[in-house]
Amino acid sequence: MTGLTSAQQTLPYTARKLSFSGLSTSVQGDLRTVGMGGATVGLADTFIAAIDNPAGLAMTVGVGDIHYATTSIHDGHVQRFDTAPDTNSVGLALGLYPWAVSFGYLSRYREDATYSLPSLAIKPIQLSVTTREFVLSAARVFAHDRLSLGVAVILGQAVRELDSGALKIDRSYASYTGGVSLGITGQLPRRLLLGISFSSPLHYSAASASEQKTLPVPGFFQSVEVPWRVSLGLGFVPNRFFRADLTVHLFTATPHTALVRDETALVGQSITLQPRLGIAYVFADYKEFKSTLFAGTYFESSRIATAGNRPHGTAAVEARIWIFTFGGGVDFADDYENYLFSIGVDVFGVLARLHVIPVFWTPPSNRMFPHPFKFSDAGLARPLVAHYVATSHDVDPIKVALAIPKKLGEGLHNAKVELEKIGNDLATGIEASNETKEQKAERERLAEEARKAEEAKVLADAKAADDAKRVEAKRRRRRHKRHATSTTKSPAHGSIPAPTTP
Repeated sequence: MTGLTSAQQTLPYTARKLSFSGLSTSVQGDLRTVGMGGATVGLADTFIAAIDNPAGLAMTVGVGDIHYATTSIHDGHVQRFDTAPDTNSVGLALGLYPWAVSFGYLSRYREDATYSLPSLAIKPIQLSVTTREFVLSAARVFAHDRLSLGVAVILGQAVRELDSGALKIDRSYASYTGGVSLGITGQLPRRLLLGISFSSPLHYSAASASEQKTLPVPGFFQSVEVPWRVSLGLGFVPNRFFRADLTVHLFTATPHTALVRDETALVGQSITLQPRLGIAYVFADYKEFKSTLFAGTYFESSRIATAGNRPHGTAAVEARIWIFTFGGGVDFADDYENYLFSIGVDVFGVLARLHVIPVFWTPPSNRMFPHPFKFSDAGLARPLVAHYVATSHDVDPIKVALAIPKKLGEGLHNAKVELEKIGNDLATGIEASNETKEQKAERERLAEEARKAEEAKVLADAKAADDAKRVEAKRRRRRHKRHATSTTKSPAHGSIPAPTTP
């Protein structure tokens, strides 16, 4: 199916009868999730991944993970390609061995576009359906770190909105529901991780019949349905530099649901399988610089009756420079584009520099392109270490977390001290730079004077030498002349006088 055009944006129904779907089969989330093509059930090492399999948190998260992401997705299967609804997410995951927890917020699904209604004299009206979820997850390892169990509790909200400035209409309706995700992760030989999870369906109720009748589009505040799903993932973690995951999602049917743009665009009429594959590789690893490449692919089995299946290609790069992180990613397919850009701060790094939390030990490394498949325990989460031995580098994360409120005040004071130090160092550097410039100018002036004096001395010495040569030459000519004159006037030594004639 090709992207919708502006000529197709007249809403083809005058009253809504079918429910809405609250599930997107395209990948959304942070750079790691999108870059790896949504293949996360086997690893589940971020807040977003923990929603699909909360058990992975306790198995794979070392210290923690913090993320914020916002995306603008162009999807011609859902609505006009030139419209791009925004979705966002923010979350935190912490490893508290043998436990791990995560919490955060994400927008799971959104349709948002402007339509013209013949019943309203062709005046434009904006229609949108958005689902949001607040998620709290917890997990724990068992059986000598070979098994992990997890649960995620979901509080969901679905909002349906109609907005038209021309018609002075601004109506919305929100309904709420709850659900859970259950997960289990087992550690197999060769550091393979097998993850299985189940997520319950979510049903967001419709507005009352009396309220539905008063809408510009009667019945628009219909229910929103999210199907239950079962997921299976196989992760591979040979070392701290490389990770791979193969995931398959099974989504069940959601009868009587359709897209906002057209009730004939039925959604979720049958069960679908969504296979996903992705890798992550740390190709640069230095003390103050780290960069990771993500790549993946997934096959989107369309749940929309009027749209076909499509393969996706995904990629992303993320870099940490000192305490800052930068990154970009892309997910592309037929009639689909999703570009991500991120700028953030390494919160754990900032807290460590302010002495609010200790500096967590990391293996020394200064390398480019480390071996991706060489098995190593260094730098991995404790459950993944084959023969764990406690060391002086170990930190109790629970004690650290409990001490944060007390040390936060000290941290703010340390921040003030650090900022003052930076300011003083900057001022000193500027002053030193100015003094150096002045000294350099003075040295150049003195050097120029010395050069000119040396040139003058050389010229003077050359002139004196020439004068001395001329004087010496004149003296030699005079001596030669006197000698020639005296030789002519005196007889030669040993000569015989000529005889006298009688």
